Amino acid sequence: MIRSSRIPPVLSRICGGGIHAALLITMDGELLGSYQDPDHEGFPEKNMSDVGALVSEVASDYRQMGVDLSLLALTAKPASTNNRTSTSSQPGEDLVDANALSGGSITSSRGLLNCLILELDMGVVGVSSAGPDCYVIALADPKVPQGMLKARLNVLSSYVEESMSLLTEPF
Repeated sequence: MIRSSRIPPVLSRICGGGIHAALLITMDGELLGSYQDPDHEGFPEKNMSDVGALVSEVASDYRQMGVDLSLLALTAKPASTNNRTSTSSQPGEDLVDANALSGGSITSSRGLLNCLILELDMGVVGVSSAGPDCYVIALADPKVPQGMLKARLNVLSSYVEESMSLLTEPF
């Protein structure tokens, strides 16, 4: 389990090499912890709570789009490779029930946002899912290598997810 006093030092691990700030937020946009590189000049002072709330809203929209697209893919019946025509007389009979395919319920991991990188005028924002309830966010220079940003975000989000899993397990 990760203690709240250890969140900023954990987030500081991904900073450097063009990454200047890291945040840990809930899906609702509540800030759990943040770290800003004190040596970086030119990075405007921002209220990390506001940044977290804005990025959470955008990431939630992308996550919902992923859920919608995965459900759309489940409901579309694959086309047959032979030349038979559909014999159904009712519209929609060619569709497969999404609940039947997923075992009666839609799993919570469906549409989970893995990584989102946004290029903005002031820099790059990277978002990675740290489990079903949290996001790890990185704020970086516009010239940061995006592969490095994604790799650092994925490693840190895996660590945070594993640390937070003790809180979400049933007793």
